[in-house]
Amino acid sequence: MKKTFVDKDACIECALCYTDYDSIYEVAGDGKAQAGPDNSKILDTPDLEKTAEEAKENCPSDAIIIEEA
Repeated sequence: MKKTFVDKDACIECALCYTDYDSIYEVAGDGKAQAGPDNSKILDTPDLEKTAEEAKENCPSDAIIIEEA
């Protein structure tokens, strides 16, 4: 199983992930993206994993991280 989170230092606040992939990512109080309320989301279905991979591919600042949970 994998999980995703956002590297807050790399995030440029472009809003792509939480606009286009809002089933996983959301905007935090600082205007940057995060994966769920605590910036970590388990990708427990093939659909979520596919969505996260697509978001990672499209992130202009490479801020989306996916790793083994």
